Amino acid sequence: MRQAVSVLLATLAAAGSVWAQPSIVSLGTSADFKLSTDGSRMASTVGGQAVRYNFSGGSMTIDSLGGQSGTGISGDGLIVGGNIQNLGINNGRPLTHTIAGRWVTGSWTDLPLFENPGVGSPNPPGTLSTHSDMSANGRYQVGLAYNAAAGNNARAFIYDAVTNTTTMLPALPPTPGEVGMSPARANGVSDDGTVVVGFDQMGARVPTVWTYDGGTATWTETILNTSVGELWGVSADGQWIFGTSGEFPLQGARWTRVGGVWTATALPEPAAPPAGLPAGYTLSRITPYASNADGSVIVGAVLYSQFPFPGGNNYAFIWTQSGGLQFLSNYLTSQGANISGFNLGVALAISDDGSTIAGIGSGVGSGSPWYVKLTGGYSAVPPAISVQPPATQRISLCDSIILNVAAVGTAPFTYQWYKNGVPMTNVTTAWGSVITGSTTSQLRITKQRPQDAGNYFCRVTGVGGQTVDSITTVAAVDNTAHPIPGNDTCLTAMDIGESVVSMNICQAWTNDGSASCSANSVGDVWFRYTPSFTGEARIDTCASNYNTAIAIFNTCGGAQVACNETPEAGPPCAFNSSSRFNRYPVTAGVPIFIRVSANGSSTPAGTLNLSVYQAPPRPTNNDCANALDAGIGLNAFDTTEATTDGTASCRSGSSNDTWYRFTPNSPSGLGKLTVSTCGFATINTVINIFASCGGTELACNDNATGVTNCAFGLSQITNLQLHNNNPILIRISGNSSTVFGTGSFNISYTPDPCPADIVDGSSANPFVDPPDGVLTGADFDAFVQAFFQETRRPVDSGPYIADLCNGTGVYGPDGFITGADFDFFIVRFFGGC
Repeated sequence: MRQAVSVLLATLAAAGSVWAQPSIVSLGTSADFKLSTDGSRMASTVGGQAVRYNFSGGSMTIDSLGGQSGTGISGDGLIVGGNIQNLGINNGRPLTHTIAGRWVTGSWTDLPLFENPGVGSPNPPGTLSTHSDMSANGRYQVGLAYNAAAGNNARAFIYDAVTNTTTMLPALPPTPGEVGMSPARANGVSDDGTVVVGFDQMGARVPTVWTYDGGTATWTETILNTSVGELWGVSADGQWIFGTSGEFPLQGARWTRVGGVWTATALPEPAAPPAGLPAGYTLSRITPYASNADGSVIVGAVLYSQFPFPGGNNYAFIWTQSGGLQFLSNYLTSQGANISGFNLGVALAISDDGSTIAGIGSGVGSGSPWYVKLTGGYSAVPPAISVQPPATQRISLCDSIILNVAAVGTAPFTYQWYKNGVPMTNVTTAWGSVITGSTTSQLRITKQRPQDAGNYFCRVTGVGGQTVDSITTVAAVDNTAHPIPGNDTCLTAMDIGESVVSMNICQAWTNDGSASCSANSVGDVWFRYTPSFTGEARIDTCASNYNTAIAIFNTCGGAQVACNETPEAGPPCAFNSSSRFNRYPVTAGVPIFIRVSANGSSTPAGTLNLSVYQAPPRPTNNDCANALDAGIGLNAFDTTEATTDGTASCRSGSSNDTWYRFTPNSPSGLGKLTVSTCGFATINTVINIFASCGGTELACNDNATGVTNCAFGLSQITNLQLHNNNPILIRISGNSSTVFGTGSFNISYTPDPCPADIVDGSSANPFVDPPDGVLTGADFDAFVQAFFQETRRPVDSGPYIADLCNGTGVYGPDGFITGADFDFFIVRFFGGC
């Protein structure tokens, strides 16, 4: 199909006013650019399909070619290369796969695959091959294709239309971790098909050139150097190639071939940064993307970034042998071109004769596209619509009205949207819908209502005052696709018990009531819930696909008694912007009215899922007084349905908690306790230990540090000294009110020896004897001597033998020998330990 997108200039008769200094034309939403020899035709991609632009005598037309993209064109513009959906003739591969193709005289054909094609997995799945470039004579096409024999990696290929064969180009052997062959891609091809450029991979991409020997009918791969880089193009005769290489870290390069040897020369850096460069941005990379036929003119992009290079700004450049490297914006301005309103970010294509350049405003494949005629350009191309809004638009609560247009021609353009022939403005209407973008290329109507039905179109005006109108979009309410729900009002509420209800609410136009927790809520529907039990019910919309608010009433027209628009604490909610009453008190046989709506800041997506059921019971150890007995080893916990029954000194705020009782068993009454969730839980935990319910906190830990194999957020209390065999209480909780779930904690306990057991009495020197687990007079004598001599054992660098407590009667050395240590020993010695 041929779509005319502009008309001849009214001033065409005055030829001198049409062909003047360089000019620039906006290309709407195009991407992927390849130009014919004289630039009069261009392959591109618009809206996910291949197109061909045609420029002639001050007018421009677009051929819609179908397929998926246009990434190559012959010198005469009659053949286009690109990507299409597999036509099914290649080895029975699925029709849904993407494959490189060829468009000639109105139809596409697949490029044949290798004998053993792959499936494009893992990146990208469903791709058999992709197209990169076409020779000027239209005979040769290059790109990449997946090959099962190469470990399903991408391989560079060249296709010959005369023989209808696809040849897999040589590749490096795999690097460690790769299977089959190294991934590679061809980006450009000479006119005679004997030189192909692109990249192969040695851990990273490296600049690669393939050359054909007609005498032996073989291809040779040459890695220009092992630095990171990629070749992007080749001159028509194959004597010049260009791209990037780590050999020149910041610069692009061009290589010349003399006697089969490639010699590199760096492209010069810009003489000065571009105008308007943000502060702190420095030169990051120069990338050449295209050249004219003899390689005397190269275009591309200069990237300026901030360290550590999270992104940056691209500036298109043009390089010539005589003028060096210049920013394209500076060059065009110096030639008298008006580039106002254009962002010349990346130059992607130049015609073989060097007369025409095309590119985009920012990164490759995106941005605002443009077309520059360097030698005698159009003075003004009238606007034309390249992307039309839809012919029909359904109106419902679930379907926001978003209408887009895109224009081509000489920018800048102005836009004005009309409804029923009347110019629109940005406003909140009397019926509550919100209109924005009325004077831009995109019109949006949110919180739409039936009153928004009507006929819409956009009028685009160009720099010369010429106008063009888009097609008309008919917007109407569609009750067939989305029936009006029967429970749109409280008086027609749907009767439910404990159940799950799923329904479409796209036509719930009647707003019958309100929600105090969500201003301006819309799309409400009503339910009358009659409980079958007395207790606590769980009411949620967790499985819905839009933001909701739940309001509860005792009667229709009565006062609201509860409202919720975010999930209360409890089990995870699939959609965190849904609503949930975790536990709502109900009485068997006494109905309540439940109003569910979209919250005031969102539009319903269409599917409401309301779930009402009896809330699960609390855990038996929900409170400290009902702590479960825990033992040495792993102990399971589940805080999902727990409440908060305590605090933690190491973590502020409340959290669901459960309680456990551990009773130590040490002959001495002394021991060291370790409690840990490290390696046994997936939620962010807090552990604290108490002497008794409501008593003194003995220890607390939020995040274990310095513990091997302990993930961040898990907890461990290590070697807590216990002084008797009395039970202690362990509290397990999350680190905030929204953290709860299941896991395990581990208890280990090491009894301490009796502190009054000093020696075994077997030596004349009691201070080298070890304890023997029995209290005798030798222990008494040894302690007394150690007390008055302040003695350590010769092999012991630890505390003094007689340093048994901290001065307050609590076991544990404090570095001092005092009467408290003597008293502690006497009590333990005569007490049996």
